[in-house]
Amino acid sequence: NTTYDWTVNQSCMYANSTVVAGQFTTAYIPCNIPLNLTTSNATANQVTVTWAPVNGAATYLLEYKKATATNWTNSILVYGTTSAIFGLTAATLYDVRLSCTCTNAAVSNYATTQFTTYTSTCMAYGVNGSEYIDQFTLGTINRLSGREVGGYLNTGLATTLVKGSTLTGQYSVGFNPGITFGENFAVYIDFNRNGTFTDAGERVVGPISISSGAVFNFNVSIPTNVSSGQTKMRVMISRTGTTVTPCMTGFKGEVEDYTVTISPNSNRIIESTNLSDLTETTAATTMQIYPNPSQGLFTIEIPESNEPLSYQVFSLNGNVVAEGKITDATHAELNLADLQNGLYMLIVTSETKTQHWTHRISIMH
Repeated sequence: NTTYDWTVNQSCMYANSTVVAGQFTTAYIPCNIPLNLTTSNATANQVTVTWAPVNGAATYLLEYKKATATNWTNSILVYGTTSAIFGLTAATLYDVRLSCTCTNAAVSNYATTQFTTYTSTCMAYGVNGSEYIDQFTLGTINRLSGREVGGYLNTGLATTLVKGSTLTGQYSVGFNPGITFGENFAVYIDFNRNGTFTDAGERVVGPISISSGAVFNFNVSIPTNVSSGQTKMRVMISRTGTTVTPCMTGFKGEVEDYTVTISPNSNRIIESTNLSDLTETTAATTMQIYPNPSQGLFTIEIPESNEPLSYQVFSLNGNVVAEGKITDATHAELNLADLQNGLYMLIVTSETKTQHWTHRISIMH
């Protein structure tokens, strides 16, 4: 890839001829993009990267970063066609790219791929070439997705679950076009926070057997005797014929991890609000709310009330997220469509504050 000038003339006995001049350029020998960039042997903190050799390559530059990062701050200079990467963060999706410098000093474009590190305890991942989780909805979580890299993803998504509550969720499984398999679906919550999901009562759903890609409903009940605070939730699907366990690897299926916050029950929420001046309570069953769950539009009926009413909607941490007046207690329409998916506490109070009604409501868009 270099241009040269040349000249030639004839040397005679008494004089030289006129000079003839020209140019030529030597051929460009490209430094090709490395092919077959693959990862293997991933653990919680390391992975092996390999690729096919490039003809004329002198060195390779291997770079990696967390998928959520902007800058490529980690690099390794490699003279062969394989390299191990150490010191990685567990349960994290990474980007990796590779270029080579050839003996003619040319530099190739990048080959790219991704890899996932797994959890340090209770490692789990599936082989998801044919089936994968394509929808999971519970509380404020509503995730639609394709195949996860490495058959596993720590999603980073979170929701709050209330002690003593039962929530309805939805899930579905994606398949290759024209193919379906029987699948087992299960959900685990690490109530005691030891990282294993294998203790008694930590499997909160399933295994539920399904045989199509339709959307299915499930219920999650949170015991009243578990400790409050943040912990992990694991969602799994595996092809029928495999016994589902929360720490299995290499099965046909997929794994997704989420974060949940176990919250005190609704009575604790009521105690945290300014309701000390209410002298009389009416059972929540006398206030009818429907549909519940809904996408945010609720109908309220309180036939025995003859006073003007007001309402407040509390999030699970005790904050007021909506409030207003109810003009027709026999058939009031409440629009909370602007709120996020999740569980809330609705408190309706009479004008004289001699009566109040409480009811849990669930919003699922």
